Amino acid sequence: MVSPPQSSERPKYILYRDPRTSQVPAMRLLNTSTLEIEMFAGQAPGYAILSHTWDAEEVTFDDMKSLGGRRAFLSAMSRAEKPRRSYEKILHSADFARTRGFDYIWIDTCCIDKSSSAELSETINSMFQWYKGSEICYAYLADVSCYDYPTDFGGSGFSRSRWFTRGWTLQELIAPKEVIFVDKHWKPLGTRISLKQDIQRITKVAYSVLDGGSLDTITAAAKMSWASGRETTRSEDIAYCLLGLFDVNMPLLYGEGKEKAFIRLQEEFLKNSDDESIFAWCTSQEEAQEKPYWSLLASTPNHFEHCRDFRKPRFASRREGQPTMITNRGIRVEMSLAPFRGDASGTIFLAVLECLQQTGVWSGTAAIILQRLSDLEVQYARIAPEVLLEVGMGLFRPPLTSFSEAFRNQREAAESEPMSGIGETEPHYLFIRLAPKPSGLITGFYIEPKVNVRSTVMQISLSASGANPPPGWQLDPRYSLLVFDPEPPWSRWGETEALAYHMIDFEGQFTNEELEQFEVSNVKERKVLGCMGLRITPKFTNKTPTPNWTVYFVVGLEPLPENPFGTPSGYVKPWYSFARGDNAATIFQGFKQSVPPESKKYLRLTTKQTLSINFTKGTRFSRVFYQVNLLLSYSTEGQFGTYPSFSKARIEINSEGVTQ
Repeated sequence: MVSPPQSSERPKYILYRDPRTSQVPAMRLLNTSTLEIEMFAGQAPGYAILSHTWDAEEVTFDDMKSLGGRRAFLSAMSRAEKPRRSYEKILHSADFARTRGFDYIWIDTCCIDKSSSAELSETINSMFQWYKGSEICYAYLADVSCYDYPTDFGGSGFSRSRWFTRGWTLQELIAPKEVIFVDKHWKPLGTRISLKQDIQRITKVAYSVLDGGSLDTITAAAKMSWASGRETTRSEDIAYCLLGLFDVNMPLLYGEGKEKAFIRLQEEFLKNSDDESIFAWCTSQEEAQEKPYWSLLASTPNHFEHCRDFRKPRFASRREGQPTMITNRGIRVEMSLAPFRGDASGTIFLAVLECLQQTGVWSGTAAIILQRLSDLEVQYARIAPEVLLEVGMGLFRPPLTSFSEAFRNQREAAESEPMSGIGETEPHYLFIRLAPKPSGLITGFYIEPKVNVRSTVMQISLSASGANPPPGWQLDPRYSLLVFDPEPPWSRWGETEALAYHMIDFEGQFTNEELEQFEVSNVKERKVLGCMGLRITPKFTNKTPTPNWTVYFVVGLEPLPENPFGTPSGYVKPWYSFARGDNAATIFQGFKQSVPPESKKYLRLTTKQTLSINFTKGTRFSRVFYQVNLLLSYSTEGQFGTYPSFSKARIEINSEGVTQ
């Protein structure tokens, strides 16, 4: 047994006891003279603290309680009731602290009653504060000898010590005021400050933190990067050992698994922080293939391996101040989005985070890729998690290896530039599930006998994408709308003709087997669902007979175009077309042919009146439907000219309802 240094000579690297007391949560301390455990509540005397790695068997609180003092302890050590080195660790720790003026030391193996789950939980939630409240921490490296490597720590056992690979020792390195490293013979190797160059190279912990600086200036992603690659005996401890670093308190649930524990840690952190670097993680290329949709939260600290140079932004970004909310369904968070250029589906966005990546002298903003999964709610998911983009001056390097083969070929054919541009971002309040999935099926379609009118001097873009009607559209009571010749499954609802509306109800009109065809994964091509005729009559004309316009339109569902990353669509979109024909049944059958007619999105009623349709969300019987909105636009002379002609996708009808 190697004896610790004695008090006859003032050893190097000593911090002597401060006689003041420390304000810490209630804790047990080991008396360095008597080797008895004593309890202190609220105020504790100045104490040293031990950081070490556990062996297979350690001397526990119950062991120390049963021994009851130094004499019995030495007797048990001589009988080798447990491995001798376990007793020696405690004895040498106590003597090392006592010879430096400390009456008490805290050692996790014997100062925690692990038989009490409540005490264990309280201890782990308090541990960072206990290390921070200590006057000195002794980091015992049981696998390092100064005799083998007297000078070169960088290439020695010091850098390869198991102590640097364990999860708990990260906070034990950072929290104390000072750390003294000792080898297996209890010979001092140096302090955290004197060895900080080697320690920084090994651990990646920032110099400012090793110097005792505040953690408040360090991003969440950088802290997580320090924990990447570290291990713990119990899987959940990889999250629990980080509670203090993130100033988080939460109950311990051993048995929940590493991923759930780590996600809970991030959720608790987000309840009190707006640090978006917590979203700036990435997986390996192989891991990214496991599933198409990912949450905003990482499943392991290893996903932050390359984030040590992330820092907080100096300047404010455009946000509306929406709070981050953690719910049982997922996360609501405000993020800055920009559409991904070249995405025909309209569902892929760059989410630009409020954190910076420092690459040499270059500093860019971090961005991740999101996909919208629902046109019913603002539900998104992260995709291509192996990609963490760096945006600077409105440019970023496209993630070519993550693109689908079709999109890569398209870029190569177009001889695209190596850098891509990003448009101006807009703040959006998003919802992202913990386990993202496509949205549920909307119940069907309905149309009410109403006409929306707008007078315009500019070209407007109307689509069946599920967006709300453009600003300025208003219900116009001067027009009457009559539905005729509805081809099933259109059905009429309502007591009177004036109040009647027509509906396609998936739930009421299709069997469960038939409904399978409408699920997003099964809609590979356009599905035509119904056709009906409309008769629009203006009420304000003096012409005799009163003119009216008779039109037919077809509705259905169609898949979204493939996105650049080839991930499955989260939803289908409603589709429509105006049509020519004698009756709804004939038109309906024509659109169900293998080569259907060309879609007509606009219908010219007169030289100045154009009809179109868009879809919004409405409810019937507490269920969500696509509401079919009939839009009648007027063009007027103005500085922008007359309403443009839709030469390719329109049908023209004169005032008597005759197709031209």
